[in-house]
Parts: sequence; C-alpha cells; structure tokens
Amino acid sequence: MSQTEQLYRLQQIDNESRQAQARLKQIEDHLREPDELLAARHEAREIAGSLEEWRATQRDARNALQAVRDKVRTTEQRLYSGLVKNPKELTDLQLSVQALGRQRAGLEDEVLEAMVMVDDLGEAEQQATRRLAEVEASWQAARGELLREQGLLQARLSTLAAERETTLATIQPRLLDDYRQQARRQRNQVAVAGLMGNRCQVCGVVISATTVRAAQLGEQAYCDSCGRILHPL
Repeated sequence: MSQTEQLYRLQQIDNESRQAQARLKQIEDHLREPDELLAARHEAREIAGSLEEWRATQRDARNALQAVRDKVRTTEQRLYSGLVKNPKELTDLQLSVQALGRQRAGLEDEVLEAMVMVDDLGEAEQQATRRLAEVEASWQAARGELLREQGLLQARLSTLAAERETTLATIQPRLLDDYRQQARRQRNQVAVAGLMGNRCQVCGVVISATTVRAAQLGEQAYCDSCGRILHPL
C-alpha cells in the first residue's frame, strides 16, 4: 500500500471517528429525560398533591360535620327534655340549635364540594398516571436503543483508535506532518482528495496529466486547484 493510500485510509479513520464522536455527543444529549416526560411527571405529581389536599379537606369537613351533628342532637335533647324550665335558657338553647343548623348546612356544602373534587381529581390522577406510564415506556424504549447505539459506537471508536495507531506507524513523518497541516488548513479537515480519472473529487477541478501520472505512480501529488493531496481511486 502506497503512502498516499495510507494517508487516505488515515483520513477515513479520522472522519469516521469524528462522526462517531459527534453522534455520541448527540446521544448523551438525547439520554437526558425529555421535556414531555418531565411535564407528564410534574402533572401527575401536581394532581396527586391536590388530590391528597382535598382528601384531607374532606376528612376534616366530615369530622367537623359529625361533631356539629352530635352537638345538635345533644342540644335538642336538652331543649325538648322538659328539664329546662327557665325561659331565657330555653331561648338560648333554641338559638344554639339554629346556629348549629346553619353551621351544619355550611359543613354539608363543604363535604359535598370536597367529595366532588376528590372524585374529579381521582379520575384526573388515573389519566395522568396512565399518560405518564405511556410516555415513560416510550422513553425507556428509545433510551434502550440509544444505549445500544452508544455501546456500538464506543466499541467502534476503540477499533478505529487501534487501527489509527497501526496506520500512523506506516506513514513517513514528513508526509504525516503535511497531512496534518492540510487537515488544519482545508475546510472540513479533508486533507486527501480522491482522484477519479483526471478530476479532483473534492473541488471538481480537472487535474493536469503530469500530476495525474505522478499520483498514479504513488508519488505525492497535489490538486492544482485546492492543494489537497491526491489519491487515485
């Protein structure tokens, strides 16, 4: 294998390595939990929190309502027992029963409101939980594919690194320096251009016959236009 062939292979290795590293960076970004999943989890958490608050409100309202009912029953029993003879005390008991009745009505409304909210939020929680499970299952499937691809790319990079070291050992230092300078200078780091017939495959310019012959003989030849090292294909 000629020196230009080795340089061309080195360039292929470097290009593939850069592409693999760029893809690995994309995979790292994609492995972060997506906004859709974060939003679904947040929604489920918010609904669950609201549901717990309304359940607590419902329990408190029911306990308060039962206490008022017990107090109404006790007050009415005393009012109608016939044991209270004092007119003022009887009036106070009647007023107390009326006040407790109003309080009971208000608490009954609170219990009803809480019951409706608990039912609605319970249904919303089920829907949010199902939605979260669907989004998370989809994400986990995608994540599995990304992790599989990540593993393959990392293994490929290890193989390319070993091949690169082997290839470097076959290239003359002077040519290697030239390759590196060309890679830094040329756009897209393409230092070696394929030569198809008499045309540079990077810039498309027709190469002189003398230069084509030199390249075909394995000599170091450069494109007359873009200056890249030429490798006959």
